[in-house]
Amino acid sequence: MSSPDSARTLLCVDDNATALDVRVALLEFHGYRVFSLTSELETLSFLDQQPVDAVILDYLMPDIKGDKLSLKIRERHPDLPIILISGAVDRPDSLGAAAAFVSKSAGPRRLLQVLSEQFETKSRSAA
Repeated sequence: MSSPDSARTLLCVDDNATALDVRVALLEFHGYRVFSLTSELETLSFLDQQPVDAVILDYLMPDIKGDKLSLKIRERHPDLPIILISGAVDRPDSLGAAAAFVSKSAGPRRLLQVLSEQFETKSRSAA
């Protein structure tokens, strides 16, 4: 099941390995190439070495919340779409540098829709 956005590369960061495995399987099923990390501390060095088309960050992680990490990512990669996700909060007070928020309870279709919207927005702004 490929979509117009398939063949894009994503980085998913979530300290919950089971949730991460499920998300990676979903995204790969829809044609994305997906890298995954369970440690937010590795994210910046990974992104400096491996280009990706978007980042999906868990909001609640042990060392740094996703909104704060998104700000650090944005400093180094100003045009990279960042999506925050969380199963523990509705919409956080701060999205940091993230362009969107998706509740894990909203289901996979919502995540895929938001990803597609981010790529569409990026394509329009590049044109």
